Amino acid sequence: MGGLRKSAAGAALAVIGVLALGSLAGAQTSGYPGPVTAANTTNTQTVVIAVGSSLAVSACGFDPGTSVAPFGLTADSTGCVSILISVGSGPAISVEGGAGSAAIYGLNPNVTTLTGANTQGGTQTDFVNVDIPTSATGPASSSNNLAFTGADIMAMVIGGLGLVAIGFLVLTFVRRRSNAPS
Repeated sequence: MGGLRKSAAGAALAVIGVLALGSLAGAQTSGYPGPVTAANTTNTQTVVIAVGSSLAVSACGFDPGTSVAPFGLTADSTGCVSILISVGSGPAISVEGGAGSAAIYGLNPNVTTLTGANTQGGTQTDFVNVDIPTSATGPASSSNNLAFTGADIMAMVIGGLGLVAIGFLVLTFVRRRSNAPS
């Protein structure tokens, strides 16, 4: 029993020693922040805009008061800019009233990119993915919005039920034959 107590006391002292050394090591390095590097950051958001509609979208994370390309906007005091995205027939996307550019129907995002400086001295890039739902004005092949993701198993179910029925009939006739008097 004495050996067990000595082992437990030794283990406890070892744990206390490790904790004490760990806190001392942390205290030695806590005053040195290390090199500060400029960090590049990105944000991505997806919006859905129907043909013939417009939507104001905010992009944030920029250094307040800096220029945001390519539209020549200036980030407000919170580091955000707001852009107006319009979707015309065809479809075509227009940002900030500029010339419309060809777009794609469906969940294939049409990407608008905004770039400027961030507060860490790096570059902030915001991607705005614009999804345009298919509609009556869209391509004829995309009139069905619902994707078929399952398997057509009705034929297999009917075939399986047929095999079960045949097996039941075979067992029934085999039992009647074996139970019939000779």
